[in-house]
Amino acid sequence: MKSLVVLLACLSFMFLSTPLLADWEFSTIGSAGGYPNLALDSQGQKHIAYQNDANENLMYGYWDGNDWQIEIVDSGGVMGRSADLVLDENDHPHIAYYEDLGDFAGHLKYARFDGSTWHLETVDSSVDCGQDCAIDIDSLGYPHISYVDNQEVDLRYARFDGTSWHLETVDSEFYVGLYGDMVLDSEDHAHICHRNNTTGDLRYAEWDGSMWHLETVDSEGSVGAFTSILLDSEENVHISYYDWPDNLKYAKKTGDEWAIETIDTGGRYTSMALDSNGYPCISHGYYISWNSHTFKYAQWNGEAWILETLESGGVTGTGTALVIDEDDTPHIVYKNGSQGILKYAFNTFVVSVEPGDFDDPDEMVNAPASRVQLWQNTPNPFNPVTTIQFDLPQAGSVNLSVFDVTGKVVRRLISGQSFEHGTHQVSWDGNDDSGIAAAAGVYLYQIETHDSLETKRMVLVK
Repeated sequence: MKSLVVLLACLSFMFLSTPLLADWEFSTIGSAGGYPNLALDSQGQKHIAYQNDANENLMYGYWDGNDWQIEIVDSGGVMGRSADLVLDENDHPHIAYYEDLGDFAGHLKYARFDGSTWHLETVDSSVDCGQDCAIDIDSLGYPHISYVDNQEVDLRYARFDGTSWHLETVDSEFYVGLYGDMVLDSEDHAHICHRNNTTGDLRYAEWDGSMWHLETVDSEGSVGAFTSILLDSEENVHISYYDWPDNLKYAKKTGDEWAIETIDTGGRYTSMALDSNGYPCISHGYYISWNSHTFKYAQWNGEAWILETLESGGVTGTGTALVIDEDDTPHIVYKNGSQGILKYAFNTFVVSVEPGDFDDPDEMVNAPASRVQLWQNTPNPFNPVTTIQFDLPQAGSVNLSVFDVTGKVVRRLISGQSFEHGTHQVSWDGNDDSGIAAAAGVYLYQIETHDSLETKRMVLVK
């Protein structure tokens, strides 16, 4: 019980509104950086790109296993706005960004690292273009970039064929292209989401190999800012975006149908990643007042959205980038303007329902246990009954209890009962020790033996 109390001393997690979690670890990368981006290489190491707030240079950094190594990529002007980063198959970084020339003028620029040297070039030198750019790399290793032409107020697209850049207008309906994001599918076809700033709609553009298909995804209210777009393994489209004045929204396209929902308050500076199940996770900011922001995280676990507040107070979360690694660990970089720093956060715990995993307790591994093993409850989330399985390497006394997130015992499922070695299971019906139904939310269940203590989480839904 002591270790659970220690764990919960700074833990307060509720289903709909959640403060800072103990599972998140935070560190400082360096001085404040705008437009932060994050990518993981094939070894799981982190790479970042951003604009240095102090000197307005385009910066690049990577984690060498011990510390962040930071360098200037482009300087001598206002570089790095709207920076977007992607890694190629050799783990070399490619960055699209906007060079601000002042007086409503600027160019789209592109930087790539070949393993020893950075190569910089201007992609589009029209009067004022390149803001809200997004970059992806095709199967040949060539870059594709979407961006806004502020002079013509159009959504533009640039692709490199190995020899030269090809530029085209994708959407020119009113004032479009703002807050855009782009991803390539398995056939190297581009999918772009962006905002129609005249009508306040979320727009979507898809290239089919011969022409662009344009559609309005959401026209309810003033939507479509701070977009993030991804494709899952079945190439369904996922988009996170902002709904003015302060809501986070999410849209998923399956076939020809869009499903749209409001997830949480907030929604500014959204960044989205998909876990191994194809479930969306979103980091985003919530603007309370000019000097009071909240930085938040939303995760779909297959049945419900799990919402967390990662940081609050002051100006924080004004720029964020999220990636999920192969172990489903989320990694985030974000800007804390009040402290004047660029920060990094990751979480070692994931609340997730894996399709097909342990749907039948009899399918669980039943080999002789070498240690006390507490399994994830099934189903999870649940309503109202769930099963908890555990393995014992030897006979002994067991305590197994359910706690709320404050550390208070909700239900004692096993109290000092003796069990033989092997696999055992117990069910919880969602009631407390008094027989009263527990409220929906996140709970912890803990097994204690004479030499072992293990805790897991579960979600009760109504």
